Amino acid sequence: MTKKYTVSLKEGHHKSCQKTKNRAYIWLRRNIEGDTQGISNAEIKFSEETLKQISLSMYICSYRYNGKEYNFIATAKQGF
Repeated sequence: MTKKYTVSLKEGHHKSCQKTKNRAYIWLRRNIEGDTQGISNAEIKFSEETLKQISLSMYICSYRYNGKEYNFIATAKQGF
């Protein structure tokens, strides 16, 4: 098994929290009634967080053509 890209659990958690907060802020702005929006403060808290991991089939291939190396990755969903 080869790891081509790895994100630590802490970094992944931080990134997912930021993305979730950004989506929540967008949702708040879209769902306020009236002509003028007046959001002075929004506090978003997370509770009952869980971690789910999945394993996907992935093929990492490389070949050499005319002296140059080419790499590609195919997932089970994409196929070849």
